[in-house]
Amino acid sequence: MNLIKSTLILSFLFLLAITVTAQTTVSGTLKDAKTNEVLEFAQVVFMSPEDSSTVSAATTGLDGSFTTEINPGSYILKSSYIGYQSITREITIEEGRNRLGDLLVEISSEELREVEISAAASLFRTEADRRIFNVENMTVSDGGTAIQLLENLPSVQVDEEGGISLRGSSNILIFINGRPTNISGDDVESVLEQYPADAIKSVELITNPSARYDAEGIGGIINIILKEERRGGINGQVNASAATGHRYSGGLNLNFRRDNFNIFANYNYQYRQNRQTSETFRENFSPTATPFLDQNFNTRNYNNTHLIRTGIEYDLTENSTVRLFSNINLRTVDRERTYYNRFKNENLDLDSMSVRFLTEDRDSRNFEFGGSYSLSLNEGSSSLNIQSSYSDDETDRIEYFDQYFITEGYVVLPEKGLDQTYERPVRNKMFLFQTDFEHSLSTENERAIETGVKLTLTEQNREQIFNELNPVTNEYVENEFITNSFDYNEDVYAAYFIFRDNIDRFSYQAGLRTEYTITESFQPKIDSIHTNNYINLFPSVFLSYSLSENQDVQVNYSRRIRRPGMRSLMPFINAQDLLNLRLGNPYLEPEITDNIELSYIQSWEKYMLSASIYHRNTQNGITRAITSFDEQTSVVTWLNAAQRNNTGLELVNYFRLSNNFDATLTGNFYYSVLSGDINGSPFSDESFSWTLSLMSNIRIPKVFNVQVTGNYSGPMVFPQGRIKSRYGVNVGFRRNIMNNNGTISLNFSDIFGTQRFRFENTNENFYQEREFNWETSVITLAFTYRFRGYSERDRQRRGGGPSGMDDDDMF
Repeated sequence: MNLIKSTLILSFLFLLAITVTAQTTVSGTLKDAKTNEVLEFAQVVFMSPEDSSTVSAATTGLDGSFTTEINPGSYILKSSYIGYQSITREITIEEGRNRLGDLLVEISSEELREVEISAAASLFRTEADRRIFNVENMTVSDGGTAIQLLENLPSVQVDEEGGISLRGSSNILIFINGRPTNISGDDVESVLEQYPADAIKSVELITNPSARYDAEGIGGIINIILKEERRGGINGQVNASAATGHRYSGGLNLNFRRDNFNIFANYNYQYRQNRQTSETFRENFSPTATPFLDQNFNTRNYNNTHLIRTGIEYDLTENSTVRLFSNINLRTVDRERTYYNRFKNENLDLDSMSVRFLTEDRDSRNFEFGGSYSLSLNEGSSSLNIQSSYSDDETDRIEYFDQYFITEGYVVLPEKGLDQTYERPVRNKMFLFQTDFEHSLSTENERAIETGVKLTLTEQNREQIFNELNPVTNEYVENEFITNSFDYNEDVYAAYFIFRDNIDRFSYQAGLRTEYTITESFQPKIDSIHTNNYINLFPSVFLSYSLSENQDVQVNYSRRIRRPGMRSLMPFINAQDLLNLRLGNPYLEPEITDNIELSYIQSWEKYMLSASIYHRNTQNGITRAITSFDEQTSVVTWLNAAQRNNTGLELVNYFRLSNNFDATLTGNFYYSVLSGDINGSPFSDESFSWTLSLMSNIRIPKVFNVQVTGNYSGPMVFPQGRIKSRYGVNVGFRRNIMNNNGTISLNFSDIFGTQRFRFENTNENFYQEREFNWETSVITLAFTYRFRGYSERDRQRRGGGPSGMDDDDMF
């Protein structure tokens, strides 16, 4: 702990001691001239008066404001926003900070007649190192969860267990508001299911992060930005939805802002029933085993979720702000599942069967608290950000099993029956501390440095207690073979440095991140402690050349790491399904991946093309291995046994044929080569696969907006097997009502019922095919109402005094 304190103090003093110089900063706010509402995600461009070339550009944020750095001189400022008239004006930038104030934009007369203003914001935009999706305008996600929203984004796939992959890689880092969320290791889906899609403002896909970000996540980072209202006065939003299959949700978001003080409180509730089915067909090669197994199960889940978010923001001065926040997630899950196991002879005739009933009760509580401090120095040329958070996640989980054995003549054998209980409590704790400093070195160009330190401390505890009823004594007896516990601590100390500059049309950024990892696992059952400490260097390089005003070429490289998660580490036998077991490996090592990417981006008036060629090389790869526990039972475990090479081409096409139609078509085509050795058996496989996604929007003025999304995932290989293709289509309708303060939407998800997950695998003992199906064909009706109370400005307009009353109100 003394080492931690010393590191943080020295790093903080180092950052503050860096000399800073002046820099010219330009800021302003874009607003609707009539309503005075801010315009989010609008483009502001500063052009040279000589040749109209772009010198600098910025995008307005949630509060309509923009900030950019530029050399002193004369420029032409131009801003355009769909549904509004373009503004063009000549401005002169002087040394120091230049505040342009409010830039008022008039609604286009043509757009006023034909376009609903709520649909004006584009769904998609690209920046130097990421793609940003303004998912507030994604109609097909209204009333859904964060998982369902991500499924509709290009290059993102969700598997049968809710696992998320990006560009075919399942090892990604999920952030919410810039902070990691998967404190439960691999159990990301349980976190994201608690966030309704209505609470999400935008999603950032960062496929090749710089040294500024955690090195974890080979496939990149998905950063989910939650909604926060920043307009003055009292603002709020109420939303509710109902869907087929007994799915209901509702929420209330409130915000109050006055002068330098802002406070918000959000509450969201979800009740969802979900059905799932699975089918397994297995052929056993052993001559002494039952030749065939035909298994299926049916599941129904009952989920209740409460999400509470609060926050306070206070501007200490014009250049410094302090923020405090809290998140509380409460969730209960009741599950009912029935397994049907049919053992068949060589003629596929029934030999015997078993029926296994599962009832599960789960209660989860997650609390997160944190704060941040931001400081702008030297007229905005330098900035310091300090943030810290603590989260505690706890889950109580107990499962009850009853199993019956039945002969080929359908006679129940009571003596072979099983009555079992299965307790699996979970506890996760995470502490984060991060300091980032950025300083501009020149007023002539974008030369700057960034540096920072980060501390991540995680503590994870798993336990399982498996009891079986003794039919003689009628008492439960602990099964010592399955009962186990596992403690795992992982501390990561990180520091990074980045230098960036530009020379005419060429810009570059080079960075280096160092992460020192300390891990310790403890198995009380065998009194075994395993430590693994290692240090890694993660370089990153970004090069960009502007061929013309609307044409850029980019090259970037980064090194990433995948540390083993709890699901793959736990030395437990998962006994839910006694014929398909799962067993972790506590001695796994991290895998290292080198990523390189070449991109070409060109935009026209109504079309944008982004083409990227990428390559990933992974050493010491973590892979799933399927072995046999006995002649009838398979076991899934994890090994450092693979070398992976993935080469791909990603094409993103965005086109707007008119103000009433736009679409984004994304294709990801990749070639994978896998090789390695599993338990003395070498393997080598290669495959070509692809994913396609379409997101289109049709606006019928004064009627409704229509959104259609579709996705296709081609077959792909993994060691010992192959995942089959899948596809789905969603359609949504949205209409603004109540003077654009309300929105009503009707969504149809997976309208063809094709979102099935299928795979096949084989080893020396058996060949099997498995299929998972969910209740994905759902109809959802959602309603949102936005309201705005009186602000201080409104009160003053009405002539109110300090008490808020006119003189006449006193009589």
